[in-house]
Amino acid sequence: MEVRKKDESEPKWADKVYAVPGECVRFRIGIRNMSSEMFRNLTLRNILPTGLSYINGSAQIYNAKHPQGVTLSDNIITDMGVNIGDYAPGANEWIYFDVATSKMTSSRNIIYRNVIQACGGYGEKEQSVDVLVDACET
Repeated sequence: MEVRKKDESEPKWADKVYAVPGECVRFRIGIRNMSSEMFRNLTLRNILPTGLSYINGSAQIYNAKHPQGVTLSDNIITDMGVNIGDYAPGANEWIYFDVATSKMTSSRNIIYRNVIQACGGYGEKEQSVDVLVDACET
Protein backbone atom coordinates (compact mmCIF):
# COMPACT_ATOMS: atom_id res chain seq x y z
CA MET A 1 0.00 0.00 0.00
CA GLU A 2 1.15 3.53 -0.80
CA VAL A 3 -0.22 7.03 -0.30
CA ARG A 4 0.10 10.48 -1.89
CA LYS A 5 -1.68 13.83 -1.91
CA LYS A 6 -4.71 13.52 -4.16
CA ASP A 7 -4.18 16.69 -6.17
CA GLU A 8 -0.40 16.60 -6.65
CA SER A 9 0.66 17.73 -10.11
CA GLU A 10 3.48 15.15 -10.10
CA PRO A 11 2.26 12.31 -7.87
CA LYS A 12 4.85 10.60 -5.73
CA TRP A 13 3.69 7.39 -4.08
CA ALA A 14 5.29 6.62 -0.70
CA ASP A 15 4.74 4.86 2.63
CA LYS A 16 3.84 8.22 4.23
CA VAL A 17 2.58 11.62 3.16
CA TYR A 18 2.55 15.03 4.82
CA ALA A 19 -0.84 16.75 4.66
CA VAL A 20 -2.63 19.74 6.13
CA PRO A 21 -5.99 19.67 7.92
CA GLY A 22 -8.86 19.14 5.47
CA GLU A 23 -6.63 17.93 2.62
CA CYS A 24 -7.48 14.86 0.51
CA VAL A 25 -5.05 11.99 0.08
CA ARG A 26 -5.20 8.94 -2.20
CA PHE A 27 -4.25 5.38 -1.26
CA ARG A 28 -3.04 2.76 -3.75
CA ILE A 29 -3.06 -0.96 -3.02
CA GLY A 30 -1.21 -3.35 -5.30
CA ILE A 31 -2.05 -7.04 -5.27
CA ARG A 32 -0.25 -9.81 -7.15
CA ASN A 33 -0.60 -13.57 -6.87
CA MET A 34 3.06 -14.68 -6.74
CA SER A 35 2.18 -18.30 -5.98
CA SER A 36 1.57 -21.17 -8.37
CA GLU A 37 -1.94 -21.71 -6.98
CA MET A 38 -5.24 -19.86 -7.45
CA PHE A 39 -6.16 -17.34 -4.74
CA ARG A 40 -9.81 -17.96 -3.92
CA ASN A 41 -12.18 -15.36 -2.49
CA LEU A 42 -9.56 -12.73 -1.81
CA THR A 43 -11.05 -10.21 0.62
CA LEU A 44 -9.70 -6.75 1.43
CA ARG A 45 -10.55 -4.72 4.50
CA ASN A 46 -9.20 -1.26 5.19
CA ILE A 47 -8.98 -0.04 8.78
CA LEU A 48 -9.26 3.72 8.56
CA PRO A 49 -8.24 5.59 11.72
CA THR A 50 -10.41 8.25 13.32
CA GLY A 51 -9.34 11.52 11.73
CA LEU A 52 -9.41 10.21 8.17
CA SER A 53 -12.78 10.14 6.38
CA TYR A 54 -13.37 7.86 3.41
CA ILE A 55 -14.80 9.64 0.36
CA ASN A 56 -17.84 7.57 -0.68
CA GLY A 57 -17.66 6.13 -4.17
CA SER A 58 -13.93 6.78 -4.57
CA ALA A 59 -12.74 3.15 -4.53
CA GLN A 60 -11.67 1.95 -7.99
CA ILE A 61 -10.21 -1.38 -9.07
CA TYR A 62 -8.00 -1.88 -12.14
CA ASN A 63 -7.12 -5.38 -13.40
CA ALA A 64 -7.10 -7.46 -16.60
CA LYS A 65 -10.90 -7.70 -16.51
CA HIS A 66 -11.28 -3.93 -15.91
CA PRO A 67 -8.24 -2.18 -17.49
CA GLN A 68 -10.10 1.17 -17.49
CA GLY A 69 -11.13 0.69 -13.87
CA VAL A 70 -14.48 0.12 -12.25
CA THR A 71 -16.00 1.40 -9.01
CA LEU A 72 -15.46 -0.94 -6.07
CA SER A 73 -17.87 -1.32 -3.15
CA ASP A 74 -17.47 1.12 -0.28
CA ASN A 75 -17.50 -2.00 1.94
CA ILE A 76 -13.70 -1.96 1.70
CA ILE A 77 -13.76 0.19 4.85
CA THR A 78 -16.28 -1.90 6.79
CA ASP A 79 -15.58 -4.81 9.13
CA MET A 80 -16.73 -7.22 6.40
CA GLY A 81 -14.41 -5.81 3.76
CA VAL A 82 -14.94 -6.52 0.08
CA ASN A 83 -14.44 -9.79 -1.77
CA ILE A 84 -12.48 -9.05 -4.94
CA GLY A 85 -12.69 -12.61 -6.22
CA ASP A 86 -10.26 -15.27 -7.39
CA TYR A 87 -6.79 -14.57 -8.78
CA ALA A 88 -4.81 -16.95 -10.94
CA PRO A 89 -1.03 -17.27 -10.58
CA GLY A 90 0.62 -14.09 -11.86
CA ALA A 91 -2.62 -12.07 -11.84
CA ASN A 92 -2.46 -8.59 -10.39
CA GLU A 93 -4.59 -5.51 -9.73
CA TRP A 94 -4.51 -1.99 -8.35
CA ILE A 95 -7.08 -0.47 -6.02
CA TYR A 96 -7.30 3.27 -5.36
CA PHE A 97 -9.44 5.23 -2.89
CA ASP A 98 -9.53 8.72 -1.41
CA VAL A 99 -9.87 10.08 2.11
CA ALA A 100 -9.98 13.54 3.66
CA THR A 101 -8.02 14.54 6.73
CA SER A 102 -10.08 16.07 9.53
CA LYS A 103 -10.14 19.77 10.24
CA MET A 104 -8.14 19.77 13.46
CA THR A 105 -8.72 21.82 16.55
CA SER A 106 -5.57 20.49 18.20
CA SER A 107 -2.27 22.38 18.18
CA ARG A 108 -0.32 19.11 17.98
CA ASN A 109 0.76 17.30 14.84
CA ILE A 110 -0.95 13.94 14.35
CA ILE A 111 0.07 10.71 12.64
CA TYR A 112 -2.80 8.66 11.21
CA ARG A 113 -1.93 5.04 10.41
CA ASN A 114 -4.09 3.43 7.74
CA VAL A 115 -4.07 -0.39 7.67
CA ILE A 116 -5.14 -2.74 4.87
CA GLN A 117 -5.78 -6.43 5.52
CA ALA A 118 -6.00 -9.09 2.81
CA CYS A 119 -7.15 -12.63 3.43
CA GLY A 120 -7.84 -15.55 1.16
CA GLY A 121 -5.70 -17.72 -1.01
CA TYR A 122 -3.11 -19.05 1.43
CA GLY A 123 -3.36 -16.79 4.41
CA GLU A 124 -3.50 -13.20 5.53
CA LYS A 125 -1.36 -10.14 5.04
CA GLU A 126 -1.44 -6.71 6.61
CA GLN A 127 0.26 -3.50 5.56
CA SER A 128 0.10 0.13 6.68
CA VAL A 129 0.99 3.66 5.57
CA ASP A 130 0.97 6.94 7.47
CA VAL A 131 -0.64 10.33 6.93
CA LEU A 132 1.18 13.00 8.94
CA VAL A 133 -0.96 16.09 9.51
CA ASP A 134 0.76 19.35 10.44
CA ALA A 135 -1.43 21.26 12.88
CA CYS A 136 0.42 24.50 12.13
CA GLU A 137 -0.64 24.42 8.45
CA THR A 138 -4.21 25.37 7.63
